[in-house]
Amino acid sequence: LSYVMIHLQKMALKSPDTKMDIQNFAIAFGPTLYGEDSSLDMSTATILSKVNLELLSIETSFYEYMLRSTIEKELFVRIKISDPSTTIKRNKLISEMEKKTSA
Repeated sequence: LSYVMIHLQKMALKSPDTKMDIQNFAIAFGPTLYGEDSSLDMSTATILSKVNLELLSIETSFYEYMLRSTIEKELFVRIKISDPSTTIKRNKLISEMEKKTSA
């Protein structure tokens, strides 16, 4: 979501080229972000576009912070999972469990 919001904010800044301001992006990307449902009435669609407008109005720095935090956590988790000692311990545990179940 953060990446999409940053991208749409950048596109809205180029409104002379894109011919769309931030409100147009909020309306146009409602179905993309929330899914299209033909049973939704106009008031619900209006609410969703207002939610999008609020999301697009949040400062870009917030979304950049969220992206950095998420990426750092993901990298940390990947390093821990791929650590050789973790793999060895996991393999040893699996081997011990297999021995117990076959006995």
